[in-house]
Order: sequence, then structure tokens, then C-alpha cells
Amino acid sequence: MGESWCSEVSKECNSTEYRLVNKFTLKSVFSNRQDCPLVIYRSNKFEGSHAGICKYPFGTVIAKNLSDKHPLTLLIKKDEHCYEQLYVPPKSEAALSVTSIEEASVYADSGGIAAGLFYFDLIQPIDL
Repeated sequence: MGESWCSEVSKECNSTEYRLVNKFTLKSVFSNRQDCPLVIYRSNKFEGSHAGICKYPFGTVIAKNLSDKHPLTLLIKKDEHCYEQLYVPPKSEAALSVTSIEEASVYADSGGIAAGLFYFDLIQPIDL
């Protein structure tokens, strides 16, 4: 299992708002424990300078299933009660753009062990 990441601060055109950009990949092997999926990413809420505004990072997550037989499901927790699922068949990949990501977890859908490669391209708001 390997992990690499890089962070950079970028400035959008015609804007004074700076954002922290995180890009990283994660390769993982996991089992079919749907009741207890493997957590592969967890973030914090960012609090802005304006009172009462908090936001999780947002961006794109790409999941590549490296398994020959077993599909995988990527489960994105957007906030306390909201989830999105991304189903990825064997030997394929899928992408999901999310407006908020608190946590990402993964499990194999049909018994056995699967392997996946996950790419996160997330923007963390610095000043809301």
C-alpha cells in the first residue's frame, strides 16, 4: 500500500479568494465487509472568517478497480447524514465530483478481496 500527495496554494482568476488544493493517490487492498468498510480519507470542516460558515473540502474522486473479479463500492460521506455511492465494476474506473467530502470508505461488493487505486483532487476553502 503506497500513498503520495502534494499540496499547493492557488489563486482563481479575478478573485481574491485563495484555496488550498490537495492532490493524492492511494492504493489499497480490502475485503467485502460492507458493515465495516475501510476508511481511506477523512477531513475536517474549515471555518471561515464569516460567523457560522463551515465547509468540508470539495472536488473530484476517481476510483480504479484493479480486481479481475470483484466490484467495489466507494462510499462518500458528505456530511453527518448524507452519503453518495460510487459503484466500480472489475477492471474499470469511475469518477465522482462532490460538493462536500467528510469521509471516504471502500468495500468489495461480492465476497473475496479487491484492490483499488483512488485519486483525490480536493479543494479546501481557506476563507469562506
